Amino acid sequence: LALGVHDIDQILWYTGRLPVEVYARASASAEGVDLVCSMLTFADGAIAMVDSNWLTPGGWPAPQDQYMQITGDRGTIRMQHPDQSVVYTTEEEHHFPYMYTCRSVHGRMEGPLMAELSHFVECALRGEPSSVLRPEDALNVIRVAAAIIRSAESGRPVAIDADEFSGG
Repeated sequence: LALGVHDIDQILWYTGRLPVEVYARASASAEGVDLVCSMLTFADGAIAMVDSNWLTPGGWPAPQDQYMQITGDRGTIRMQHPDQSVVYTTEEEHHFPYMYTCRSVHGRMEGPLMAELSHFVECALRGEPSSVLRPEDALNVIRVAAAIIRSAESGRPVAIDADEFSGG
């Protein structure tokens, strides 16, 4: 789940809540676990799927192939890397807003990744905690990841007690 923690963090941030259950399956080779597919189920019936793997061929155009798609009653949004695209679709439109993870504007790097790194550096220099990056959020991600590992090892769903989580 080395890559999956970022996906779990994003899902918990978007939903603003914790899953009540996870179910996962894994595949391994002599080198270790290559693939983990997880389903996170939330109390309201929403489901999130996470596919984390080390199977991208060496000739792939980028070291990672990532995307997140959120589908709801009124539309879909899909974010994808390495092409740094965001697409949203409703019954009325299909839209590609201009977004890049990093870009140079007048010789200065800008974009969401640079803003995240700058925020971290500012907090470190001031010796102050981040109001955005809360330790309890990181702990919740680790707890969900641990439940995914337990599920993959047992082959059974694992219930998550929301009371054991921080924040939320």
